[in-house]
Amino acid sequence: MDETEIKKIIFVHFDFEGDESIEPDGTINVNGDVDAVQGFPEYGGQIPVKFGKVTGHFNAAFTSLKTLMNCPGEVGGDLNVSKNSLSDFQGAPRVVGGKLIATGMHAKLTSLDGLPSSIGHGVKTAGPVVELDVHPDLGLLRLITANLGGTGANKVQLSGPPDLIKGLNNILPKYIGLESQGKRNAAAIRCSLELIRAGYKGNARL
Repeated sequence: MDETEIKKIIFVHFDFEGDESIEPDGTINVNGDVDAVQGFPEYGGQIPVKFGKVTGHFNAAFTSLKTLMNCPGEVGGDLNVSKNSLSDFQGAPRVVGGKLIATGMHAKLTSLDGLPSSIGHGVKTAGPVVELDVHPDLGLLRLITANLGGTGANKVQLSGPPDLIKGLNNILPKYIGLESQGKRNAAAIRCSLELIRAGYKGNARL
């Protein structure tokens, strides 16, 4: 895809608040925010151009996404992929400086594979840095092993069946947000055992 075609797709599908640059390989970097203003069903539910680094927010909610391939490798602000049909987070940024928002999905997530490894370290206010729809068969231990920032005690806000959310909220918060990877990995094992004992075996996996 040449630069002219990339610019046509950008014009139709995106609104940039900031300056963009297109690398020789077609990767788009944006110093600012990106809003997807039109869905991607004609591209099979995939972002049709490749993003590299976005320093601000990246909003791809309500865009018929089935995959996060071609998402930026790094997002400095919030990443919003709500109201889509994702099955996992494969292709998501490695780093999200703001919040990760993935709620109101049109289809159930089957896995948290690909969840960003670092989330919320640019958030300076109290409150969750991950907002996520869950169900009894969704493994949640990647929320433990991920490096979650933010200043609040409750770093994750879950939505789903009320009884499930109540039970998970009694267990998960004490294991989330530890400083070192070693501690997070050990916490994931302990959390898994507690989830199983409490009857949440489907959530007690990566």
